[in-house]
Amino acid sequence: MSDCTPQIARFMQSQFLVTFDGQRVTPTTNLFESGHLDSFGFVELITFLEREFAVTFSDEDLLSNRLNSLAGVAAVVQEKLRHGR
Repeated sequence: MSDCTPQIARFMQSQFLVTFDGQRVTPTTNLFESGHLDSFGFVELITFLEREFAVTFSDEDLLSNRLNSLAGVAAVVQEKLRHGR
Protein backbone atom coordinates (compact mmCIF):
# COMPACT_ATOMS: atom_id res chain seq x y z
CA MET A 1 0.00 0.00 0.00
CA SER A 2 1.45 3.34 -0.99
CA ASP A 3 1.07 6.74 0.61
CA CYS A 4 -2.06 8.51 -0.63
CA THR A 5 -0.79 12.01 0.19
CA PRO A 6 0.44 12.95 -3.33
CA GLN A 7 -2.86 11.91 -4.92
CA ILE A 8 -4.90 13.87 -2.36
CA ALA A 9 -2.59 16.89 -2.74
CA ARG A 10 -3.04 16.85 -6.54
CA PHE A 11 -6.81 16.83 -6.10
CA MET A 12 -6.71 19.70 -3.61
CA GLN A 13 -4.38 21.69 -5.84
CA SER A 14 -6.59 21.28 -8.90
CA GLN A 15 -9.95 21.77 -7.16
CA PHE A 16 -9.13 24.34 -4.49
CA LEU A 17 -6.16 26.10 -6.10
CA VAL A 18 -3.99 25.51 -3.05
CA THR A 19 -0.25 25.12 -3.50
CA PHE A 20 1.60 23.19 -0.83
CA ASP A 21 4.77 25.23 -1.04
CA GLY A 22 6.12 24.33 2.38
CA GLN A 23 6.15 27.96 3.46
CA ARG A 24 2.75 29.65 3.31
CA VAL A 25 0.84 26.37 2.98
CA THR A 26 2.25 23.18 4.45
CA PRO A 27 0.70 19.73 4.78
CA THR A 28 -0.35 20.68 8.33
CA THR A 29 -1.92 24.06 7.46
CA ASN A 30 -5.56 24.25 8.52
CA LEU A 31 -7.21 24.67 5.11
CA PHE A 32 -10.43 26.08 6.57
CA GLU A 33 -8.63 28.77 8.58
CA SER A 34 -6.42 29.67 5.62
CA GLY A 35 -9.47 30.12 3.39
CA HIS A 36 -8.60 27.34 0.95
CA LEU A 37 -11.49 25.08 1.92
CA ASP A 38 -15.12 25.80 2.79
CA SER A 39 -18.10 23.55 3.53
CA PHE A 40 -18.90 23.01 -0.15
CA GLY A 41 -15.29 22.13 -0.89
CA PHE A 42 -15.27 19.79 2.10
CA VAL A 43 -18.21 17.85 0.66
CA GLU A 44 -16.41 17.70 -2.68
CA LEU A 45 -13.24 16.45 -0.97
CA ILE A 46 -15.09 13.75 0.99
CA THR A 47 -16.89 12.61 -2.16
CA PHE A 48 -13.54 12.35 -3.99
CA LEU A 49 -11.94 10.39 -1.14
CA GLU A 50 -14.83 7.95 -0.85
CA ARG A 51 -14.88 7.34 -4.60
CA GLU A 52 -11.13 7.27 -5.17
CA PHE A 53 -10.09 5.18 -2.19
CA ALA A 54 -13.32 3.21 -1.56
CA VAL A 55 -13.53 4.37 2.04
CA THR A 56 -16.48 5.73 4.01
CA PHE A 57 -16.51 8.41 6.66
CA SER A 58 -18.60 8.26 9.81
CA ASP A 59 -20.29 11.28 11.32
CA GLU A 60 -17.55 11.21 13.96
CA ASP A 61 -14.89 11.42 11.22
CA LEU A 62 -16.63 14.33 9.55
CA LEU A 63 -17.02 16.29 12.77
CA SER A 64 -13.48 15.71 13.97
CA ASN A 65 -10.70 18.24 13.47
CA ARG A 66 -8.56 15.63 11.72
CA LEU A 67 -9.86 16.44 8.23
CA ASN A 68 -8.78 20.07 8.12
CA SER A 69 -5.30 19.65 6.60
CA LEU A 70 -3.63 17.58 3.92
CA ALA A 71 -1.69 15.62 6.55
CA GLY A 72 -4.83 14.97 8.58
CA VAL A 73 -6.88 13.86 5.60
CA ALA A 74 -4.12 11.55 4.38
CA ALA A 75 -3.69 10.04 7.86
CA VAL A 76 -7.41 9.27 8.18
CA VAL A 77 -7.55 7.74 4.68
CA GLN A 78 -4.44 5.63 5.40
CA GLU A 79 -6.01 4.37 8.65
CA LYS A 80 -9.20 3.44 6.82
CA LEU A 81 -7.25 1.65 4.09
CA ARG A 82 -5.28 -0.32 6.70
CA HIS A 83 -8.44 -1.33 8.52
CA GLY A 84 -10.51 -2.01 5.41
CA ARG A 85 -13.16 0.67 5.82
